[in-house]
Amino acid sequence: MAAGSAAAKGALHLINWGKKIIPATADEIAEFGPNAARVKGLLSMLNNTSRDAARLSTEAYPGIRIFPAEQVAYKAGRRLEQSNAIDATKYLPEGYDPKVKSDKLWAVLPANMSARAEVVSDLITPEDYRNLTRPMAVGRRFDMTLPNAPEGFTNIARSLGERGLVQGPKDIEIARRVSMLPPTMQQVYLDLVGEGTDPMQLLKALRLMGQ
Repeated sequence: MAAGSAAAKGALHLINWGKKIIPATADEIAEFGPNAARVKGLLSMLNNTSRDAARLSTEAYPGIRIFPAEQVAYKAGRRLEQSNAIDATKYLPEGYDPKVKSDKLWAVLPANMSARAEVVSDLITPEDYRNLTRPMAVGRRFDMTLPNAPEGFTNIARSLGERGLVQGPKDIEIARRVSMLPPTMQQVYLDLVGEGTDPMQLLKALRLMGQ
């Protein structure tokens, strides 16, 4: 199956970066290509990303095999210049300094990879699209979950992210569910979860213990 047709079949799996997609202008289409509206939605989201969400995206980035997918995006052919030119840093607020840890920590590399994926989203496979956008999708899911999440949700997500255990949006959902456990069970989960542990199975086991 051609990459373009495979990507078309996976269109329903494209990430919703904003509440709605705002049509792109002619200048934006000239800069970002035919998928400019989606690129625009992603870049607009960056200015509303929380520090914790950006940190989680940054922490998720190294653990995802992103570079093969990145090469696919570069080689997609059409709109290659736009794909190479996108630099998320030019859309960040003034005064941003990624070296200042006390400042808002923006996920620059994940944002760039996501933008490139959106430029060629109709030309790459759903798998490559997901690999390129997954780190930023982590942050997006965190910010969407936070308003209605239990009190301990942020600390749980932070702890899992620092240990490289947040690799996709599903891990943010696991963090939410863990934060619904009693505090003592939350700590047991954090003590036991790790490499070789099935996070969901551990969660289910602790829930049964708490009944």
